[in-house]
Amino acid sequence: MFDVVALKKISIVSMNVHTTSTSNVTVEVFTKAGSYIGFDKNASAWDKIASIEVQGQGIGQSTPLPIDAFEPVPLDPSEKRSFYVTLTTLTTGDLRYTIGQNLGEEFASNSDLLFLEGAGKSYPFRSTYQPRVWNGVLVYTERE
Repeated sequence: MFDVVALKKISIVSMNVHTTSTSNVTVEVFTKAGSYIGFDKNASAWDKIASIEVQGQGIGQSTPLPIDAFEPVPLDPSEKRSFYVTLTTLTTGDLRYTIGQNLGEEFASNSDLLFLEGAGKSYPFRSTYQPRVWNGVLVYTERE
């Protein structure tokens, strides 16, 4: 789970994940307005926006979700939005993350968004490991 803060009008349109698996894996993506903090075990607070099977690309490789895996998620300037990106089972390959330093702190940014340190999660909405940094790529477009 992680939070992003938009600095401009953007839409998250897809993402790439990092899995150890080179087999097919099912990726689920959930989102909610605001921070995930305090909602990491509350499944009813989240909207599932994707459940898609993809071919894992393995350790050190980016596994893209299809561009139409979910409807674009619009964000306005200063809006914070949470994402929970998970695999439906650990037996087909771990979703990778990095151990973080400071929960909720900025890990990366550009002129469009801030990406904050978050948590690793057991599927579904189970154990929480934090701080963690999601190893993935957000694909987004700028909106007018």
